[in-house]
Amino acid sequence: MNLFKKYTKILALMVIMTIFSTVALPNIVDASNDQKYENNLILDNESKNELPYKYRIINSLKISGSSQINPNQIKNMKANIKNSQIFIVDLRDELHGFINNSPVSFYEPNKDLTKDLSTSKILANETLRLASIPKGDKLTLHSRNAGYSSSVFIESVLSESTVVRNNNLIYVRFASSNENIPSIKTIDQFVSFVKYQVPNTHLHFHCDNGEYRTTLFMSMYQMMKNKNNLPLKEILDYQYKIGGISLLDNPNKEKFLTSFYKYSLENINTNFRVPYSQWIKNQ
Repeated sequence: MNLFKKYTKILALMVIMTIFSTVALPNIVDASNDQKYENNLILDNESKNELPYKYRIINSLKISGSSQINPNQIKNMKANIKNSQIFIVDLRDELHGFINNSPVSFYEPNKDLTKDLSTSKILANETLRLASIPKGDKLTLHSRNAGYSSSVFIESVLSESTVVRNNNLIYVRFASSNENIPSIKTIDQFVSFVKYQVPNTHLHFHCDNGEYRTTLFMSMYQMMKNKNNLPLKEILDYQYKIGGISLLDNPNKEKFLTSFYKYSLENINTNFRVPYSQWIKNQ
């Protein structure tokens, strides 16, 4: 068994163990009662382009980023990336999946479906909601601007993790808000993931629009690989130049980026032996 296959099995086992050790399914939904969801669904995008919106790649770092991936774009992404060992890093905290290969996300009016939920609980909730959608029925998909809706006959319902695995890629999730900085726990998990990353693998980051969360995590990754001590501004300017967004639009984000940059500089030579949560307590 080669190292990549061994790592894949270990990662899959860790994900399964995390879900079942931290998620109490009855606290989310009692699956045995056939609970009915509203299942209001937004069509995330209708892109027919060969590559996702906001797609960009940094070959020197072996990373790329984009908006939500359409399953029909994965083949072109793989050809563009030119690496047989690709991780899809899903940064969305929204409950989402695919109806007939169209990317959709769940919503309920005036309700945050994932507020205060961990990544593992989001995954569990997402799985149950997708499973509750009956194949063979018709379902209404709403557009983001609420000015358009369409009725579709449900032929297939898939999670993103299933779509990724079906294309011989590896799926990992760091659920993060589109408005706030990631939780300390999520940051620690991301640092650990990068710390134990198998050499020569490629990471493709995506969120919903390929903007804030994707730019943030690509920047964090670049900071963790910053052995040449590039200034923070140079890293952020570069990420903006290749297709990201400006991350310095409010004091809290700027404070976090400055902190994580300093953490990366101080811990890169020890391969991040000290978690970010522990380091930040000592500042």
